[in-house]
Amino acid sequence: MKHLLSILILLGLMSAVSAGQNEEVLKLAPEFDKRIYDTEIKFENTVILYGYWPSQFDGKNVAEGWCVEFDSKIKYIHLANKAGKIVGSTGCN
Repeated sequence: MKHLLSILILLGLMSAVSAGQNEEVLKLAPEFDKRIYDTEIKFENTVILYGYWPSQFDGKNVAEGWCVEFDSKIKYIHLANKAGKIVGSTGCN
């Protein structure tokens, strides 16, 4: 699924310039993962994906899957539930 998501987003972003890539990915994220209802970038290097995440799931793995979608400026991905609690997190290379 990670590779399919990467391909779909890459095709949708081919015309985007590098500076706007992260914002475009954030805008498209809820279309590719229906659990996501809001997104934001904080501190210029951290993405927060707000979603209806299950009470038990591999949040680190889900967050890692999103790292490849963003440019190298993004260093961290956090998944937050509707209460704002971080339920998954990873550092991106």
